[in-house]
Amino acid sequence: MNPETLEASPEALAARVPDGAMVALPPDNSLPSVALAKALIRRGARGLRLLGVPVSGFATDMLIGAGCVAEVQTSAVSLGEAGFAPASPPR
Repeated sequence: MNPETLEASPEALAARVPDGAMVALPPDNSLPSVALAKALIRRGARGLRLLGVPVSGFATDMLIGAGCVAEVQTSAVSLGEAGFAPASPPR
């Protein structure tokens, strides 16, 4: 593994994620996923397919709200102590 990749900024990582990519996000207790989500939103990412590993949380909710997500595969979207994320009606 390239050591430079391990030290990349969230913006540098977000630039390497193409629109339509599948992105695996860890649970909320892993704060780097929130930093990456914010960088993807700033980049204007679109059509992302998210995979909750094993559940999705705040970062997923942020990306959905920003219009970056086309699909989510997860067992649940939880906002921790705040409870489950609200479900949107089908479009």
